[in-house]
Amino acid sequence: MPVIEILGLEKTYLVGFWRKRPKRALHPLHLTVEEGEVFGFLGPNGAGKTTTLKLLMGLVFPTSGSARLLGRDWTDPEVKAQIGFLPEQPYFYDYLTAHELLNYSGQLSGVPGKDRKRRIDEVLQRVGLTDVKVSTSPCQASTPWAAARSAT
Repeated sequence: MPVIEILGLEKTYLVGFWRKRPKRALHPLHLTVEEGEVFGFLGPNGAGKTTTLKLLMGLVFPTSGSARLLGRDWTDPEVKAQIGFLPEQPYFYDYLTAHELLNYSGQLSGVPGKDRKRRIDEVLQRVGLTDVKVSTSPCQASTPWAAARSAT
């Protein structure tokens, strides 16, 4: 079974201020990655690598085409629960503790509350952040930069 099956995904943005012009970010792409296969997504800047990943994650929507992930339609919420994406430049809210950030992300991902608490504890244990102070107030965030900010 293919774990990734891309069927003609294409993305065109409209660019410009007054007169919008189409700018193709991804030419129609057809790609299959089989289960157990090692796959590298390489290419020059502007080739459409990041656009393709954002399309598969549902962060942007295609102009045309479709895809299947893990044998299911790429828009299926069950698929989204089994995959992840780390953007090139992730943004972390500096006023949230690690626990609060994971809880927020879990809520956005639809993880039920009882499972979320257990999974957050497991992740914090795995990365050695169980001793980090859990805060309920943004000004008491456990990040070094937030602590320095609140001390001024």
